[in-house]
Amino acid sequence: MTAVRPPAPAFALPWWVRVVLPAVVTAVLQVGITVVAGRHQPEAGPLDALGVALLVVGPAALLIRLSRPVLALGVAFAASMTYWLID
Repeated sequence: MTAVRPPAPAFALPWWVRVVLPAVVTAVLQVGITVVAGRHQPEAGPLDALGVALLVVGPAALLIRLSRPVLALGVAFAASMTYWLID
């Protein structure tokens, strides 16, 4: 049985729309929502530079998701677990 390829799209999006835009939107949403959520939790401390860096590393891994998906998953998972464990 031969593999069936999906039809080519009628138009191709620029690479930055397919690769960079999802990473930037995810990073902005992730950091922004975390900051807002932290302000409404009296027991939570302020978000420091390490926390912001770990929150940005996960979405930054999206930049390599098309060429190295397993590495991207590993980086995102490691950043998420490190952020969770330092709490």
